Amino acid sequence: MIINDNIAALNAWRNLTATDNRMQSVLEHLSSGLRINKAADDAAGLAISQKMLAQINGLDQAARNAQDGISLVQTAEGAMGQAQDILQRMRQLAVQASSDTETVSDRYQLQIEMDQLAKQLTDIANHTEFNTKRVLTGEFASGQTAISIQVGANAGQDLSFYIAAVDAATLGVGRAVGTSATVSGTGPTTGTGDVVLSLSADNVLVADGTTTYTVQVTDNGDGTGTLKLVDAGGKQIGDSVAIADITKAGSYEIGGTGVTVDLSGVQGGGASTNGDLTGGYAEDFTVDNSGAGYTANVAGSAANGWTASVGGGLLITSRDEASAALAKIDEAINQVSASRATLGATQNRLQYVINDLQITSQNLSDAKSRITDTDMAKEMAEFTKEQILQQAGVAMLAQANAMPQAVLKLLG
Repeated sequence: MIINDNIAALNAWRNLTATDNRMQSVLEHLSSGLRINKAADDAAGLAISQKMLAQINGLDQAARNAQDGISLVQTAEGAMGQAQDILQRMRQLAVQASSDTETVSDRYQLQIEMDQLAKQLTDIANHTEFNTKRVLTGEFASGQTAISIQVGANAGQDLSFYIAAVDAATLGVGRAVGTSATVSGTGPTTGTGDVVLSLSADNVLVADGTTTYTVQVTDNGDGTGTLKLVDAGGKQIGDSVAIADITKAGSYEIGGTGVTVDLSGVQGGGASTNGDLTGGYAEDFTVDNSGAGYTANVAGSAANGWTASVGGGLLITSRDEASAALAKIDEAINQVSASRATLGATQNRLQYVINDLQITSQNLSDAKSRITDTDMAKEMAEFTKEQILQQAGVAMLAQANAMPQAVLKLLG
């Protein structure tokens, strides 16, 4: 028997230490639910599981991206639905105006609503936004920048689509603003009397710009005047506008016509007098002293202040115009229907994308779980074994520590 080196105690201590280490590892697995808590647990398994985790996180985010894409499509398609309702009403107005039971005055009243509906179409295009992006103005139309949705965990896995514009001009149911105009006038160069100016502009209540309408500006010689729109036969269109003080610059809209006349600072060239003439002529009117009347070309030039701002819906002020408008409105309805169908198909595709992403994410999560997650039943069995070994090790260490005491009996 020896007392300097208690080999039995050392052996029991070594085994008890190993049991304690295994017990700590088992407790870590049971408390975290993970088999791999650090690289030392399974270096290769950790590397594989991290790559799988990157894919899973990417797939989950891609599914959220696709859902945002569906929300964007629903926003655009819902606004297109409203646009199509407007087009249906515009078509109804055109059908009504095509009937000779309507008078000229009736058709001009229908024209007022047609113009407002066209403006509303453009407002819908300009005001429909998703996350501050205007989606119906043509920015994302075919031939422009496509909307791209990242629908995969890796680079290049995206889905792109276009959204057509639905403003009145793009759909072909609006009148463009006139780009050029000519002002001409006749009247006495001195003395009292009316001065009548005529303005001819492209697209003034005309769909193709081939028909000429004129704006008459009349100075009554007493500081008052009127504005009115007349056709080639001299028939007044819309409501005339009274000008209380014609010498003041300002813009005036002729009611129900979509025409705005700007009387700001008309300036001309050549030999002229630009002042307050006898009889109260407007100071801004330029009169040619030759007595041949006066003319100013006003194609948006800053040298003169006469402008015509026109716009609105298709013309339905005559039977022929209304019939022509019907064809254009039908084409616009078909365009919007095609755009809505495309968006509907895109929405369905995105929903399938989400389903696929969710299934793939689920399967990858299952594969990752088999690598990283703890088998609780197995670990509990391991825990029970290590617990018994720990208790036995403590008991055996106590016994080993007590063995040297038997030497005392030999010494006694």
